[in-house]
Amino acid sequence: MRASWSGGSALVARVPALLALGAVVCAAAPAAEARRAPRATRALCVDHVTVRDAPYGYAIGHLYRPQRLAVLGRPVDRWVLIRAREGLMGWIPNGALCPAQARRR
Repeated sequence: MRASWSGGSALVARVPALLALGAVVCAAAPAAEARRAPRATRALCVDHVTVRDAPYGYAIGHLYRPQRLAVLGRPVDRWVLIRAREGLMGWIPNGALCPAQARRR
């Protein structure tokens, strides 16, 4: 039995383009959220840390102490999203950062 709706073939032709656009929007959302988040800076407390593209992901760089990093969000499963002054953005273990200092009044 064939559908009698005539606009169906035009919609089916656009599905791959709509899926691709959705994938781009979904991929850009975490990066945009990270840019808008308030940036607290924390010091690196270990001598050397590997920066990864995702928690438990591929290594994309290395950081060495002393260095201050912008923390772009809350820790996720013991990992935190950071940005170095040089622009390198990625995930490091939360334990590699010095504890946050209490604010003085």
